[in-house]
Amino acid sequence: PSIGYLAGRTIGDLVDCEQRATVEALIRNGRPARVMHLPKLDEHALGQLFMHYMLETIIAGHLLGVDPFDQPAVEEGKVLAREYLAQMV
Repeated sequence: PSIGYLAGRTIGDLVDCEQRATVEALIRNGRPARVMHLPKLDEHALGQLFMHYMLETIIAGHLLGVDPFDQPAVEEGKVLAREYLAQMV
């Protein structure tokens, strides 16, 4: 296929269009999608976004009947990693 439609476009243009197309394709196919617009991307906005996702994860865990603070496999993973390291020659 011709790539003439890319003439005069930037990588940013391509990424923006790919993002919009992905969201639209998800919605058309009945899949959930969310787009967030940040008016300013700085440390304060990122902190707010991180806090939003942390709270969202906690709430989703409770709604799904999952303890969002439980990490049953974390300690086992650490033990196994130490064992694997000890086995290395």
